[in-house]
Amino acid sequence: GIWSEECCKIYGVSQKECVQTYEDWLSFIHPEDLNYVLNIHKESEKTLSDVAVSNRIILKDGTIKHIFSKSKFELDKKGNAIGLYGITHDITDRKNAEIEREKMTEDLIHRNKELEQFAYIISHNLRAPVANILGTTSMLNDEELSEEEKTIFRRGLNESVIGLDNVIKDLNNILEVKRGVRETKEKVCLSELVNDISISIKNRIDEDHVTLVCDFNAIDEFSTLKSYLYSIFYNLIFNSIKFRRPTIPCIIDIKSQRTNNKIILTFTDNGLGIDLHKRGDQVFGMYKRFHANTEGKGMGLFMVKTQVETLGGKIGVMSEVDSGTVFTIEFNL
Repeated sequence: GIWSEECCKIYGVSQKECVQTYEDWLSFIHPEDLNYVLNIHKESEKTLSDVAVSNRIILKDGTIKHIFSKSKFELDKKGNAIGLYGITHDITDRKNAEIEREKMTEDLIHRNKELEQFAYIISHNLRAPVANILGTTSMLNDEELSEEEKTIFRRGLNESVIGLDNVIKDLNNILEVKRGVRETKEKVCLSELVNDISISIKNRIDEDHVTLVCDFNAIDEFSTLKSYLYSIFYNLIFNSIKFRRPTIPCIIDIKSQRTNNKIILTFTDNGLGIDLHKRGDQVFGMYKRFHANTEGKGMGLFMVKTQVETLGGKIGVMSEVDSGTVFTIEFNL
């Protein structure tokens, strides 16, 4: 093949190193774009139509570029293809600007959703204690109340104030999580993380005869905020212990998988489970509890989801009553 000086410059080669074969040219195509490019070329060969394609290339020094190519088939007198010629544009700057713009748009949409959610949380969870305080204060102004009745109302007022204070503390914790993303990321070893958590709750694990089964062979280390990941693992492990079935040994299975440029973490237990048909939309809600005879106030899974999303991840759940629960977390690497 004959390449212009500008085309050689785009591909980072000299004209002496100019690509000679179709296979040589394919070696520059980004692996994730290769099938896409090949399919377009195969389709165009069937009808000998013009080829227009945008894709990434990887130069010999590892630099990734975005290019746009437009090609035509050269035909002989019988209409048979005997060659291919065309032009190539380096659109890296434009593409990077588009990617950055899309990222900013996604970030703004995400932040707007967070603000809406936070506004809902504030209005929903502050309304009850504030209403109780206003109602109790109004009753205390009744001059006909006996001292005994006033004492009862004062006690109720105190409980409402404590409740309001707890809600404010919880909201502050949520804000701290969202601000904490400014922390520095570091390499975190998953097996060491689980070991640290196991040591911290060793008494509970021993008392409740809990078995932790971990498989991090696919990927045991990635870069993230260690404090958040520790909290996520701790809450999910502790939840499985809290909501175990008392009639069978508690088994918690934690596994990592690597798919393309993502890490998938699964937490599987054989506990009480959740009726997702009735409560599916409430699993990650604030102050949502599904089993009356266990301790806690329903903040654990809400904080897990908040921390996962703050780290740019996603979390999902599958569960059946008396069959256990599976939480799946996905992070970009």
